[in-house]
Amino acid sequence: DKIEIKETNAMNTQRKISITYPLEQEMTDYESNWFDAGNKIFIPSTLGTDACLYVINQDANIDFWNQNEVTFEAEEVLVELNNIIFEFSNYIGKNINIKNEYIYLLLITIICLGTIRIFSESIKKIIIKKDGDHKSKYIHNHRIMIINNIISFIIIFLIWDSYLKSIITIISFISAAITIALREIIFNYFAGIYIKIKKIFKVEDRIEINDFKGDIININLLSFEILEISSNEYGEQSTGKIIHIPNSYIFTHPIKNYVKEFKYIWHEMIIKIPYNADIKTSKNIIYKIVNNNQTITSIPKKMKRQIDNVDLTYRIYFSKLEPIIYTKVVDDHIELYLRFLIHPKKIRNVEDDIWLKLLDANKKGEFMLYKFESNMI
Repeated sequence: DKIEIKETNAMNTQRKISITYPLEQEMTDYESNWFDAGNKIFIPSTLGTDACLYVINQDANIDFWNQNEVTFEAEEVLVELNNIIFEFSNYIGKNINIKNEYIYLLLITIICLGTIRIFSESIKKIIIKKDGDHKSKYIHNHRIMIINNIISFIIIFLIWDSYLKSIITIISFISAAITIALREIIFNYFAGIYIKIKKIFKVEDRIEINDFKGDIININLLSFEILEISSNEYGEQSTGKIIHIPNSYIFTHPIKNYVKEFKYIWHEMIIKIPYNADIKTSKNIIYKIVNNNQTITSIPKKMKRQIDNVDLTYRIYFSKLEPIIYTKVVDDHIELYLRFLIHPKKIRNVEDDIWLKLLDANKKGEFMLYKFESNMI
């Protein structure tokens, strides 16, 4: 009841207050620095104003003899932070001969972007603790990055809005030089947008481009990364090497996508048998082994559904989706080509299972494998 508070809260301005505080004691009883500039005052909402933390912006005016009261002004704490930034920008501007206003806006931009980064990193840590699935972590992390970039772009636009015209004018004079100097970066950037829109490949797809073969593990606006795999001879197993490939490669090199639209590819195994082997019996044994492999036998129906789903987009059809064996006569033996559908990442396991059973049948005398005999001395 004894303190008079006048608040100024105009649109688009920081809040300021003028406080008149009655002195009921001798001035000597007061702390000498009570009302010094820089001291903080918290005004609760119970005093008829919005709750807010203020800072005294100038030393108090004490009229002890006439009114026995002290009057001082205070402003929202953000004004103090703003003043610190402005003074710092003035100091930098004088030393590097750049307008203070540009330094000030740059500092504000850095602070805002830093705050957003800290906030997004905190959310990432929470997600990592809550979700143990690696795929979910990757997806959530990617979404947070996209949201972070959108918010950052909006904030930069709002901060520099009044200067955009002059900035665009300056950029127009140097755009040609920038385009030449950053040609590859710009090319990669638009290639990255093309990848996102056309969905040439996505994370976890297996691709081959410019003799690099591997599984996609990350895609960004300038490049993508693949986890390299070995050649067909070694079962296309992961080598553990990560290859960074510029996005622009999609325009200059053919791309093989092993799983786009279809999760399964045709794979062939060459099984050699001697001339004196019974071809029909050998094929029957191979068919029996293949048809007992659940991984292979479950694929034709799935493949049929996938073909039906894209028949309006691609002119693709197969007369036969089940495993088949072709015969070829070579110099001193016969080659049986076992052809079947399989997921690219399961080739080695399936081949291993088939070979083990063929070797077991050969050991029992049920199947004859070709034995190479060297005449070298």
